[in-house]
Amino acid sequence: MQFETVLTAKVPRVKYADGRTELVAVPWAQPHGRFTLLFEAWAIQVLFACHSVSAACELLGLNWETAQTIMDRAVERGLARRDLTGLARLGIDEKSFGRGQDYIAVLSDVDQGCVLEVVPGRDQASAELLLETVPEEQRVEIEAVAMDMSGAFAAAVQAQLPGADIVYDRFHVSALLNQAVDEVRRAEHKRLLGEGDESLKGTRQLWLFNPRNLEDERLENLARLAACNFKTSRAWLQKENFNSLPPARPDSNPTEIREEGKFPVDAPQERVMRALQALGFEIVRRGNHLSLARTEPDGSVTPMTLPGHRTLKSSTLRTALNQSGIARDDFIRAYEQA
Repeated sequence: MQFETVLTAKVPRVKYADGRTELVAVPWAQPHGRFTLLFEAWAIQVLFACHSVSAACELLGLNWETAQTIMDRAVERGLARRDLTGLARLGIDEKSFGRGQDYIAVLSDVDQGCVLEVVPGRDQASAELLLETVPEEQRVEIEAVAMDMSGAFAAAVQAQLPGADIVYDRFHVSALLNQAVDEVRRAEHKRLLGEGDESLKGTRQLWLFNPRNLEDERLENLARLAACNFKTSRAWLQKENFNSLPPARPDSNPTEIREEGKFPVDAPQERVMRALQALGFEIVRRGNHLSLARTEPDGSVTPMTLPGHRTLKSSTLRTALNQSGIARDDFIRAYEQA
C-alpha cells in the first residue's frame, strides 16, 4: 500500500576548489525536482492510462503545467537512456495533429516499439529529415523500413537508406483488401440484381467486419453466403487468409509463430488480477482505474495502471504489460493458471 509522503530535507552542497558549488545528488529525486522519482513514474503510468491530461491531473491532484513538467522530465530520462545499438528495423507513419489538415511524420524503432523522432509534415522532405536523425554510422545497419503506401516515404527511404527493404504494414494492406472485396461485391451485386437475385443486398458490412465481432445471427448469415459460389465469397476468403497470417519475426520460424501465445480477447478483470497477483503485483487503489504495484528484489517498485472495466481488451493488456516491463509469455502462463 502506498500513501502520500512528504520529504523535507536540507540537501548538502559541495564546494569545489575552483569555487563552484553543487547540490549533492539524492537517490529519491532528480535535481530541482519537486517529486520523488517513484511518484513521477507513477504519474506517467496514470497519464498513459487516462484519455486526457486533464483526467490524469484530476486523479493525481496536479495542475496541467506540473503534469507537463513531469512528462518533459520523463522524456529527458528516456532520451538519456536511449541506445541505438542493434537498430535494424524502422517504421515511418503519419499522424493527424491538431485541427484541420496538420500532419506529423513519426519515426519508430519497430523491434523496441518506441518513437525515435517526430517532425512536422508528411512529404518526402519530412521523411528524409526523420531518417537523418539516425546517426550516419547506424544507417548502414538498417535492414528494413515499414510504412504505409506513401510514395513520399518510399522515395525518402530510397534516397537515405538505399540498402534497406521497404515493407508495407499489415494495416494498410488489409485496408486495400477490404476495399477490393467491396468493389467485387458492388459489381457482383449489380449483376445479380439484373438477374433478379438479391442475395447480396444489405451484406456490405458482413464482408468487411471481423467475424469475431459479429453477432451470432449475422455470423450465420455470413457463413451461409461464404459457402455460396460468389466472386465476393472468394474475394472475402482471400482477405481472411491474409488477415489470419501470423506476424512474422526475423528470429522465428512459422511453427514457432503459430504456437506462440496470444493475449486473451476480452479477458475477465478478476482473472487478470489473479494472474498479476501471481506475478507479484498488489492492488493499491481501486476506482475508475486499478492501480497496482510490485516490489522488485532491489527494492524498486514497478507500477501498473489498468482501466476498471469488467473485461479488458488484448490491446489494453499488451500496452500495460509493455509499460511495466512484463514479458508476454510470463503473463500468459500466469493467466492460463489463474
